Amino acid sequence: VLGACCIVGMVLAGSRTLLMAFPIAIVSQLLLSVHHGASRRVKLITLGGLILGFLGMLALPSVAPSSLPVKRLSAMVSELEKTLVDQDFDTSSGLRFFWWRESAEVVASNPIVGHGSGSFRLEFEEHLDAQKDDSDFPRRAYCDNPHSTIALEMVERGTVGLLLWGSIFVLGIHGAWRASKRNPALAGLLGGWLVLLIYGIPNSLQLSGFTMSLVAVLVVFSIPRPKMINAET
Repeated sequence: VLGACCIVGMVLAGSRTLLMAFPIAIVSQLLLSVHHGASRRVKLITLGGLILGFLGMLALPSVAPSSLPVKRLSAMVSELEKTLVDQDFDTSSGLRFFWWRESAEVVASNPIVGHGSGSFRLEFEEHLDAQKDDSDFPRRAYCDNPHSTIALEMVERGTVGLLLWGSIFVLGIHGAWRASKRNPALAGLLGGWLVLLIYGIPNSLQLSGFTMSLVAVLVVFSIPRPKMINAET
């Protein structure tokens, strides 16, 4: 029930990344749950439900063109077209593209260990100020957060930090897989890890207390429990 409430709340918030992440996570956890502990009949029913759900997603733009998911995703496509074709970065998606592109140039000066924790804004401002651009756009693009876990880690802690951050997800997903083998009801752990992984690509997880708390919860449930020893034996 709590998970369903969180999903509804996130969808209503209009996050385009989550709108793409949730279908992937839900499908993966359903397949994992069915694979580990379901009968043949349940597997066939689940497969049929996934096919119908996929067809429903394809039909959503035609059936409900004014729905929030369709509006948000359509806006993202339009913004990306402006960014790539017209070089117009003054949109939500355009700014992200600009931040990531310029962050890559900042990373190039210290790619191994980065520039240090909390250094992103200073390094990013110095990089933009060094460019010969008379417009006010670079100054309006100053930010503390490049909206990407990957970009932030690479700038501040370099390849070493990114590998350490990635190891959290590798170990977490592996633990979720093992946990679901012991108890198919824990297949939702894999979905949670996948949502965070996808969400962290265009957002900075490190700067959100909520997402880091969620990581901590997922870690706790993904850690294998020690076997109970009966004292009488």
